[in-house]
Amino acid sequence: MAMGTRQTVRQEELWVPTTALPEAPGHPFYRRLGQLPVEHDFDTLVEGLCRKFYHASVGRRSIPPGVYFRMLLIGYFEGIDSERGIAWRCADSLALRSFLGYSLTESPPDHATLSVIRNRIDPETHQEVFGWVLKLPAGKGLLKGRTIGVDATTLQADAATAGHVHKVPPEELVADKGYHSNDVMTELSGMGIRSYVSEPERGRRNWQGKAAERAAVYGNRRRIRGRRGKSLMRKRAEKVERSFAHCYGTGGMRRTHLRGHPKILKRLLLHASAFNLGLLMRKLFGLGTPRSLAERLAGLSAGISGLLWRLRRLLRAIGRPERPFGPVWLGRPPTPAMSLVA
Repeated sequence: MAMGTRQTVRQEELWVPTTALPEAPGHPFYRRLGQLPVEHDFDTLVEGLCRKFYHASVGRRSIPPGVYFRMLLIGYFEGIDSERGIAWRCADSLALRSFLGYSLTESPPDHATLSVIRNRIDPETHQEVFGWVLKLPAGKGLLKGRTIGVDATTLQADAATAGHVHKVPPEELVADKGYHSNDVMTELSGMGIRSYVSEPERGRRNWQGKAAERAAVYGNRRRIRGRRGKSLMRKRAEKVERSFAHCYGTGGMRRTHLRGHPKILKRLLLHASAFNLGLLMRKLFGLGTPRSLAERLAGLSAGISGLLWRLRRLLRAIGRPERPFGPVWLGRPPTPAMSLVA
């Protein structure tokens, strides 16, 4: 057989039949993830929410809003922090093209298009999409209870979101000392929400003319020192803080390339939405991210390699000759009817 050589200059074909175009079977994780928006009519929802940002008939058609939201979800699952990197990854992967609904002859949006759409759609619409995604795990029993844990976000946004998801308003709220203040404690007490907020060291306080604030602060102090308060603090550290660490570390959001709080908020809302979808995927299919599937396959391969290594050690111990290449036969000399052990 003659050796092939790589051509440095290649003349492209003028006509290529569609049957000759390569097709990918798709990534198992993204195939299953793509079923969720279809089953719950996600595209119709976001098109209705975003219709007010576009003209009814004038101008060329934009990319569907569902593609924009899907691409930002990919940023979490692939661990990509920039929109430029997301666009490159989507253009390079046949599996992600299929997840977005693009064929090989179509070009997915570039990073400039993502930036234009992000500036066009307001934060409230991103918040509504986040709330819609949050209802999916809630419908599967993954979101329940009346206690809210807060970390690295505003109290008003979390309380409002939980009110839309739950049929009953929250009764308890757990947060760290960064959220402790007289105004917050008084507001929570007035709303009938029991607070479990860590209190920072402020020294001796002057409560003259602040009877309501004093009652709210002392009530919170008494609750966090009790058994239930300590239990809720441990659960918050285990579930809430680890979840945020997973979003920022594994999801690739330790660094942001956006300028301005509204732009960062839009990205973070969809980033957290992807995290919630990952929890739902783990509940339904046992896999929360594409990398978890790769890690599981790598673990299976390592297990098989370890089993084969132990088999070789066993053969050496019983005095069988070692055959580093080819099949290994157990028992008497091989016959055509015997089984092969690889």
